[in-house]
This record gives sequence, C-alpha cells and structure tokens, in this order.
Amino acid sequence: MASQTSIYSPLPPRIDSLDLLRGIAVLGILLMNIVSMGAPYAVLENPTAAGSFSPLNQFVWAGAYIFAQQKFIAIFAMLFGAGILLMHQSAERRGLAPKPLHFKRMAWLALFGILHAWFLWYGDVLLTYAVAGCCAWMWRYQSALRLAIWGILIYLVPTLLIMSMQVSIGQFDEATLQLISSAWAPSPAEVEQEIAAVQGGLLTLWGERSGLILSLQTDSLIFSSLWLALGYMLIGMALFKGGVMSGKLSTRAYQRLALLAVPGLGISAYSAYFRYQDGFSFEHSMFMPMAWHQPGSLLTAVGYLAIFMLCYQANIAAALQQRLRAVGRLAFSFYIMHSVLAVILFNWIGLFGQLQRFQLILIAMAIWALQLWLGPKYLAHFHQGPLESIWRKLTYGKAGTA
Repeated sequence: MASQTSIYSPLPPRIDSLDLLRGIAVLGILLMNIVSMGAPYAVLENPTAAGSFSPLNQFVWAGAYIFAQQKFIAIFAMLFGAGILLMHQSAERRGLAPKPLHFKRMAWLALFGILHAWFLWYGDVLLTYAVAGCCAWMWRYQSALRLAIWGILIYLVPTLLIMSMQVSIGQFDEATLQLISSAWAPSPAEVEQEIAAVQGGLLTLWGERSGLILSLQTDSLIFSSLWLALGYMLIGMALFKGGVMSGKLSTRAYQRLALLAVPGLGISAYSAYFRYQDGFSFEHSMFMPMAWHQPGSLLTAVGYLAIFMLCYQANIAAALQQRLRAVGRLAFSFYIMHSVLAVILFNWIGLFGQLQRFQLILIAMAIWALQLWLGPKYLAHFHQGPLESIWRKLTYGKAGTA
C-alpha cells in the first residue's frame, strides 16, 4: 500500500526556471508553426511558393528564419530531455519503478501525437518526442559531458545526410528531380487544390495530406526528425545535469554561454542570405543552406537559453516572467490549443492560404497575448492544464489525482 500512496501523492514542486523556459519555447515555436498551419505546405521552406513575397514579407521571413526557425523547438526538446531526468528522479523518490512509468508515459504521448497529426495538424512533434524519449532513456545515467558529446554527434546525423544529398543531386533521375521540384515550388493549380482540401472538411483533408502525414511519421521520422529530437534531448539532459537550466551557474558562466548565439545567428543569417540570393531554387536552397542552418540553430538555442537564465537570475520583467511560467506549466495544453485555434481560423473560417506571412505572424502574436492572459487565470483555479492532467492520470493509472 505504501507504493500506492506515493503514486497518488500531490504533484512534485515546480522548478520556476524550467517553467519559464518552457513558456518561452512553446510561444516561440508558434512563430514558425503558424506559417505551416495557415499557408500551403511548401511555403514554410520556400517562401516564394505561394502568395505575396513583398519586401515586408521578405523582412518577416528573414527575421523568423534567422532568429526563430529551429531555435525554440530546440529549447522545447531540450526541456523534454530534462523532464525525462526529473520524472526518473521523482519516481525513485516515491518508491516507484521509473522504467515502466517512463515507457507508459511515452506510449500515451505517441498516441496523442498520432491523433494530433491526423485530426488537427500534420506538423505534430509529440510522436517524434515519444520515440526519441524512449531512445533517450538509455543515456539517463551518463555524465553531462558524455550526454553533450552524444547529443551533438546524433544531432549532426541529418546534417551529414542533407550534405550528401546536395553532393548527389546531379545524379538524381529526371522523375525524382521533377517530384522534388513540384514539392518545392507547386503550380498555382496545386496550391489551389491544397487550399480547397484544407477548407473542405476532414475527409477531403485526409485525401490531400494522408501521404504527407504518413511520410512525416515514418521515413522523415527515421531519417531526420528523430535524430534532431534525440540530439536535442541528450543536450538538454546534459545542460540540466550541469545546472544550466536551473539558474545555478554564475552570471559570468551564463554570459559566456550566451555568446554562442553570435556565431549561431551569423550562420543562420548567411544561410538566409544564400537562399535569398539564389532565388530559393531547390537545387541550391533545399539542401546545403539547411545543413548550415541546423548547427547554427543549435548554437543559437543554447545561447538563447543562457540569455533567458540571465534574465531569470536578474528577475528582469518579473510580471512577464510570471505569465511565461504559467504558460510553461500549461505547455502541452497550450501547444494543442495552437492547433485547435488554427483549425478554427484556417480550416473552418477559411483563412488558409488567404493571408500573407506578416499577417500570420500577427495572428501568432495575438495567440501569445491570449495565452499570457489565460495562463495565470487558469492556474488560479487548477493545479495542471487539462491535457497535462489527463497524461498524468493515464501514466499513473488513477483518475482524480491532484
């Protein structure tokens, strides 16, 4: 009976710095997600694929590409890695077996991810996190240094694959080149077909995107997203073990880490410039700039994390930090809320494919404002977000747990 009592004990104490980082990350990833939610698939990587690419939209694309793309999703995944260690420690303190709880937790997350992708938004990361989380479990006892080395090596695997594709692009047959070109720069008729499918109901949407969803959850997962997510998670575990995420380092140490953002942003800026100067042709813009962008984004993400910890230590913008921590405590629910709002706006109301990039970013900022306002109000009445609570109950096996 003692173990059952520990299972249903109150929630463990929160770590404010992690909640702050998680809140920033979940809001930050919306800057990129909103584009894939509200515009044709090709537009996320090829901003000239559909709609206006006016000077204002060029500025917005460059800013998001350099400062946001892959940066906040990296922090989000790093925090997931830290969460694996926290869950393990919490289970051991309460006399539970961490391993079955962890894999049960990942199995439910995988189911959430599959449902999310098929019923709300194809760009789901939850399934990827579940699979990567299962893999990351074997590294939980490694030192911070070993975790960092393994994380970096694993993270670079997709970069090497992308570079090899750039080298071999001249050997692709005509049919393959035509397929890649069509996906990179769809015709106006193909864009209109996608818009009609998104606005035509769930069955029509499945007819249009089932192949894409299956690809993202199988071959793309195996050859790209799993490696990136696992690399991020191991690096996050290393940073957590090193005290970076809990605000335990000195100001000087965080300042040194923050400097990593400088070369990281420089690499991303060069990648953006190269793609822009090349006119976003798939022969040169699809592979090599992405390969540069990935290591640049990793450096920037670690630099960002250090900057956010400096703000945390100095208690800069205390009121905003409090709201961001509330968003962080509701990160799972608010992440899915992004997709629900997107379905309402783009699928049901019919705004999909109708807005320019800068307008989509304004919608993302409006959602930021909503969630920063809603988070503290919700937590004034409840201990957890609705999806956080459901996930916890499914993992620990008893409804109604605090």
